[in-house]
Amino acid sequence: MDMETQMENTKSPLVSVVIPTKNRKNLLSMAINSVLTQTYKNIQLIVQDNNSTDGTADVMAKFQEDERVEYFRESRDLTMTENWNTGYQHVRGDYFVRLDDDNVYVNNFIESSLRAIKTNNLDLVTFSAVYLDLSNGLFGEDYLHFEADDHIHLLDENLMTYMEFRCLTDSNYSMYSTKMIKDILLSTGENMYTTNLPDRYLHYRIAHLIDDKGYRVGFSSQPMGISRFDYRPRHKSGYIFKRFDYSNILESLEIQAAEDCQMNFNMHRALTLKYFFDKHPSSLHTFFDSNVLSPENYRSYIEIGHLLESQQEYRFLDLYEYNAAAVSIIWALVKYPFKKIERENNLYFLVKFILKLVLHNLRSLRNIMFSIKNTGDTVNQEKGDQISLDIINNSYQLGSIHNVFDFKSEVIDFVNQNNSRPLRNKGH
Repeated sequence: MDMETQMENTKSPLVSVVIPTKNRKNLLSMAINSVLTQTYKNIQLIVQDNNSTDGTADVMAKFQEDERVEYFRESRDLTMTENWNTGYQHVRGDYFVRLDDDNVYVNNFIESSLRAIKTNNLDLVTFSAVYLDLSNGLFGEDYLHFEADDHIHLLDENLMTYMEFRCLTDSNYSMYSTKMIKDILLSTGENMYTTNLPDRYLHYRIAHLIDDKGYRVGFSSQPMGISRFDYRPRHKSGYIFKRFDYSNILESLEIQAAEDCQMNFNMHRALTLKYFFDKHPSSLHTFFDSNVLSPENYRSYIEIGHLLESQQEYRFLDLYEYNAAAVSIIWALVKYPFKKIERENNLYFLVKFILKLVLHNLRSLRNIMFSIKNTGDTVNQEKGDQISLDIINNSYQLGSIHNVFDFKSEVIDFVNQNNSRPLRNKGH
């Protein structure tokens, strides 16, 4: 480290980066390199290893030659949430970010985050990302949530909570003031991370305290990295649909267990939101009940998530089970025609649901009649690996990647039009 860099670091805040990991040594290497090649150098990089058995420790040996890298390996398996909390305990920085081991940063992410925080007097800033999915992903292979724009939007409680529930933000690209985090933990008496969606729940708590604590939270749709879903199949070969009894799910303590949330993501979204409202009641609850997800629809929302686990069936018995579950959902939606589910009236949602059900049945009947076997999703992560390397090498060009939402109409206007207390959204 040269003298000029040393002098710069003495007057620059320390930024702690925590990368929780488990058995992903190849992806982990790219995540680490994206941190070590940042234009901002005063970094503490914490790799929190959840008892990996794939040779991660050997990979980390070379990275530890950099004095900024600290490696901690657990000798027993922790839950994901426990591992995240353990990693946070090593944080010494004035600011903190968490990077999943399968994502990478653009090389000026930290510099840009600090600049946004200083310029706008923020306690938390979140940037967007490029999302890379399987070729048959919901929004296509690669996409942005919003059109890329470096404008900083100042969020209030309603807007931030709404964006979190709809998964329109990604905590991998969030920089937090550690002073704010310590204040949050004192105010709520809870762990840094808790529930099945620990980062979402943390952001709910931050949003809830914006008015009382005067926190300033900013969001920019400018992508500052890549979030990858291209290397893990969502539908595996041989998958068989089975009905599940969700009758008591809303009273379940499941939300407090850090189980795998890859399956039935709707369930974790609904239960985390309910858990938050139960522990931190506010007027925001009324907004969600009336405009986003009515209490009468929580169970239907969860059951729909269960159906989403299967794209098509390959046996008559499975197709029967699938349709029996679908009929239960249809009946629940018909009972409350004007309640809201994912912002829509049940009747409008029901029409789309039935159309998708018909297409599902046609695909399934084709499979059954022609004895087509379930081969699962085709996974090819070469494109994702190359994009990750291009981002690390600062040669990635955003190009013409499409965005799937409009920030003004889908977020700001929707919340403003349906909330009795208008947003105090300001741009800087």
